[in-house]
Amino acid sequence: MLLVTDKFGPHKGGTAIVYSNWCSLMNPKDIVVLTCRLPSAPEWREFDNQQRFKIYRVPFINIPKIRMPLAWIFMLFVMPFILIKEKPQIIHAGQVLETGWFCILINKIFNKKYVVHTYGEEITYYSVGKGRFLKKALIWSIVKADIVTTVSNYTKSKLINLGIPDEKIRLIYPGVELDKFQIVPDLEELRDKHQLHNKRILLTVSRLMERKGHDMVIKAFPRVLQKIPDVIYLIVGIGKEEKRLKELTRELDLENYVIFTGQVPDVIQYYYLCDVFIMPNRMVKGSHDVEGFGIVFLEANACGKPVIGGKSGGAVDAIVDGVTGILVDPTNIKEIENAILKLFLDDSYRSRISDNGRNYVFKNFDWINPVKQVLEINSSIVD
Repeated sequence: MLLVTDKFGPHKGGTAIVYSNWCSLMNPKDIVVLTCRLPSAPEWREFDNQQRFKIYRVPFINIPKIRMPLAWIFMLFVMPFILIKEKPQIIHAGQVLETGWFCILINKIFNKKYVVHTYGEEITYYSVGKGRFLKKALIWSIVKADIVTTVSNYTKSKLINLGIPDEKIRLIYPGVELDKFQIVPDLEELRDKHQLHNKRILLTVSRLMERKGHDMVIKAFPRVLQKIPDVIYLIVGIGKEEKRLKELTRELDLENYVIFTGQVPDVIQYYYLCDVFIMPNRMVKGSHDVEGFGIVFLEANACGKPVIGGKSGGAVDAIVDGVTGILVDPTNIKEIENAILKLFLDDSYRSRISDNGRNYVFKNFDWINPVKQVLEINSSIVD
């Protein structure tokens, strides 16, 4: 198969991680990748040299507003060369429009079957927020594909609402790199760094963007502190909401209780450091951005931590409510507060959820499972 994606390892985005894990577990003779040299991942050459499969990368010319379209055009022109040289039987479009649109052309010219992969926010973004033309282009790209995959029942329902036949859709959950979560790291240095000795830790790991719900946790925190005065809220990540979140923290006089770490070299340490993980994700009014799944919930569960997430988007697939964590109304501060208090104050409940979460992830979310599904899709199309 030929995977065409504008984001791939060592880029740190969610889809880049998904595709890199898929490819690393496949027979290297069965996969070729066409992607970009993104400036956000300057170590791409070293990364590529470490892989057993072939990776072709097109230049990325950093001209505002047209840099990504230029990269897609470069990929379109390179594809015929790869098709002739590598002779793939199936093409996988990593993005529904960005790389999916020219798979239609390749299908017409080279008679190559193709699969389109979807993840959530792009479906609502293009079908609702960007006008009639892009909605039609989105549907056309998917309808012409042999198979379309998606990551949650929520995103599947959105595809069905667009008129995509159920039988064409395959649900493929993401996985977790379980080997990275087997050994508990030494946390003393981290506790010293943030002065967290004798503290209980609430943690969010994500980009700092409105739909992730950091603001709702901060707003709930004053009442949480009344019952749990030794709790600290750690926020790991960077993003455009950082200034607003820090201003909110100052307004509520929480500067001694909310810590912004920025980017960190080893996020797994922070998962193990916390007592409870929270990300009350929501769809923001006027926006069409949504949480397609929420791998962070699985990663926290893999470290034996109970999780709190929003009843929004694909998080309802990532969290088994009352079993591996708690799902809350992400717009209800009181409900968020109650979930935090329940997990911190009820030790037996927290312990049960922690054990359930770790067992659930290790049983169901090894990366080999989605890889098997991709290979089964390939076989069904070829046959």
